[in-house]
Amino acid sequence: MVHPKRNWREIQLKSFSENMKYLPNDERINKSRKLLEGDVVLDIGCGNCEFIKDFKAEKYGIDLNPAYKKICSSKNVRFISMNIDGKRLPFPGKSFDCIYAGEIIEHLFNYEYLISESYRVLKEGGALILTTPNLTSLQHRFNLLCGKHLFYMHPKLHPHHLRLFTKSELIEMLERNGFKVEKVRGNSIAFSYRKFPVLTPMFVRLADYYPSLANHLIIKARKVNSR
Repeated sequence: MVHPKRNWREIQLKSFSENMKYLPNDERINKSRKLLEGDVVLDIGCGNCEFIKDFKAEKYGIDLNPAYKKICSSKNVRFISMNIDGKRLPFPGKSFDCIYAGEIIEHLFNYEYLISESYRVLKEGGALILTTPNLTSLQHRFNLLCGKHLFYMHPKLHPHHLRLFTKSELIEMLERNGFKVEKVRGNSIAFSYRKFPVLTPMFVRLADYYPSLANHLIIKARKVNSR
């Protein structure tokens, strides 16, 4: 029996979704949490504040969805609901020791303004932890070779992603805004964790040595220049 093209497309999308269940997204979270520091921290795009809930510090969270306010408050996070795209962060300069912006800049039109604003509200020597899908991941290189959509720019799976970045683009942008990049890591390198789950630990370790091939980039940069 020959299936209609539409059905094959649905099957392909379902396969993508199934694979996502096996992506070590927890490794991006775990590796990022190890980079947190300081007494006053801000999570931009905090969602339900799960990322910073256990970190011992004065905690602030920003998210577009006001529905998260109650749950974040229950986790001792001071929550602010706002659209940060091109907007000034509602804090005075030099307020935070550390800022986490996880999976945010790929959703923004004015992504560099967020970097500039993060610099402004960080204390001298403060740290910015940034994560985002990697344009040059091994998975994306394979997608291009096969003439397929980039996974993290797929119009049905990730309709809100506006653009992706390479490692070198992020480093140049951070340095241009007064940061010194200290660490560049990746979450993992792989195509399908569902098919090869036994190899996941190896892929996770390799991502720290070859972040340009990882599915997600994890960068820690420090405010070093007074502008």
